[in-house]
Amino acid sequence: MTRLRTLLLAVVGLACLAPLEVRALDREARLAEAADAYAAALSEPDRSARLDGFARAQRAFASLVEDGVSTADLYADLGNAALQAQDRGSAVLAYHRALHLDPDHRAARQNLEHVRSRLPGWVPRPEAAEGFESSTEDVEGSTTEEETKKEKKYKEKKKKERKKEKEKERPGS
Repeated sequence: MTRLRTLLLAVVGLACLAPLEVRALDREARLAEAADAYAAALSEPDRSARLDGFARAQRAFASLVEDGVSTADLYADLGNAALQAQDRGSAVLAYHRALHLDPDHRAARQNLEHVRSRLPGWVPRPEAAEGFESSTEDVEGSTTEEETKKEKKYKEKKKKERKKEKEKERPGS
């Protein structure tokens, strides 16, 4: 009887482990598919098809995140696919998440700085990202003097606008 019980426990144990192994293999295959979709999009000559390919890669990387895979490299890949698909907001979020997991992830940091450098001058930029330094010193192509002047000009303009609005709100003005 104990032999049968031991055998039964072993079978049940293997049955429980099998889905974990299948899921791990499934995730590896899906990661390879996402990387292949990204590579195919890179080599696509037609702009519309290229954007669709990057969007497909973005969805594939995002589905892995939804399944609980959480690595800095995965988030950086997700950010790259999102950026190439022209989804800047998702790209920034993915790079932030990569840096949250690994503050020294150089590619995520560089790509985040790149995205920020491509934003219009009127878009406010954070002084430091949440939880980690915004290291513009060690990234090539970081904030230029001209961009800094534009930001200062923008802030001054906003300050003047707020001052005018306050004056309008005051009774007797």
